[in-house]
Amino acid sequence: MGIDSGGAGWVARNRQPLFVEDVTPDERIRARQWAVGHGLLSFAGVPVVSGDDLLGVLTLNLRREDLPAEDDRELLTSFASQAAVAVRNARLFAEGTRRRREAEELAQVARMLTESLDVSEVADRVVRSVLPIFGVDAAGLRLMRPDGKLEAIAWAGSAMGFFQLGHVLEPGDGLVARAVFEGRAVFTRDVFEDRS
Repeated sequence: MGIDSGGAGWVARNRQPLFVEDVTPDERIRARQWAVGHGLLSFAGVPVVSGDDLLGVLTLNLRREDLPAEDDRELLTSFASQAAVAVRNARLFAEGTRRRREAEELAQVARMLTESLDVSEVADRVVRSVLPIFGVDAAGLRLMRPDGKLEAIAWAGSAMGFFQLGHVLEPGDGLVARAVFEGRAVFTRDVFEDRS
């Protein structure tokens, strides 16, 4: 559900609590049929905000008699504030854990790469190492030849069964050649749409 629809979307857009006693005539509520079928005719929603960042929306689908009174509405808003702190802390912890894992994997890669001076072995270690670090399914390494062509020297993941070692790309051929020509990393969401 997008931010443009439903009671939760209204709360997210306006960053204000929303309390609806009867959802049946209220066009902001999308799941009215479900609510009626379950006897949950009231709706309460409060934004979960940390600083200027909207982290989410806490919603309650309630029986009419359970719709919070004014004091309970303040309590629900306070609860959402505490939830924001908990969500923010959990995200920070997850981010810290991810960064620590990446740093450990990079350190391990650095150790592995210095264990050998054989180009093929080092290339194989490089492509195998990037799979877990970046969470990708396939990786390849091509080296520039003196004639400017790019030769595949290692593949990992699902690329191994498809691409062959020694495959050569001509200068200016595909995204890999674009990265070489521009001297920078090149990214695309769809290799079939990006004709570079």
